[in-house]
Amino acid sequence: MANQIKRLTVEDYDEIIRIWLLSGLPFKPEGRDSKKLMSKEMDNDNVAFYGMYENSQLIGVCIANYDGRRGWINRLAIDPDYRGANLGIKLIEYCEQFLYSIGAKVICTLIEDINYPSVATFQKADYVCENEIKYFAKRPHKDM
Repeated sequence: MANQIKRLTVEDYDEIIRIWLLSGLPFKPEGRDSKKLMSKEMDNDNVAFYGMYENSQLIGVCIANYDGRRGWINRLAIDPDYRGANLGIKLIEYCEQFLYSIGAKVICTLIEDINYPSVATFQKADYVCENEIKYFAKRPHKDM
């Protein structure tokens, strides 16, 4: 199975959302996942949306962003029909290369407790869970 990874653009929006929904990731179309906000993110030099393709079909998505202090890998999603072949690790490695190239020294990810496939994938990629950290968020509305 030869897979190609490339940087995604706003033209790939519908396919990105398709993969997220297939993978069971939450989708917030009125907020952070709106086409308008994602397009703005994609225009940021410190953010890269990557897609993995099997032939011409998008089968995986991941977002890498650098906040000036840490690199973050977010929204890793692999089409369920393609899971189990370490494709997520390949996307993680691609994101890591991007993040290191723009100055990240530490790369982090946030994963919901119940997302066992993502936990296992990041553990295989040598990430360590920092159990003593609590995540807090302040959101102007539920779709952010």
